[in-house]
Amino acid sequence: MWDLRGECWTVPKDHYLPVLDKMLKRRSQLMLGREYNPGEKCNPRCKRAKRPFCTCSCLAKYHSHGTWMKSFVTLEEFRTRHQGRSWNWMIVKSR
Repeated sequence: MWDLRGECWTVPKDHYLPVLDKMLKRRSQLMLGREYNPGEKCNPRCKRAKRPFCTCSCLAKYHSHGTWMKSFVTLEEFRTRHQGRSWNWMIVKSR
């Protein structure tokens, strides 16, 4: 759904990975954004997580050893702040 406040598309957590996979089949590249907390450190529970949902500073890269990212390659990555919130952006393409 379109987020007027954030001026971007948002996807419910349960649909994130299936939508991402379908979008990568239609587009050569995508830009993915995720909000995170730069002060939140990873903990054992975070590192054991199977799904890519957290706000810690690892940006879910270590969740389940990064297997949730197996469908794409990260081409570029950068961080921004928008309306007082920290965001990580990845430009990705399908493997």
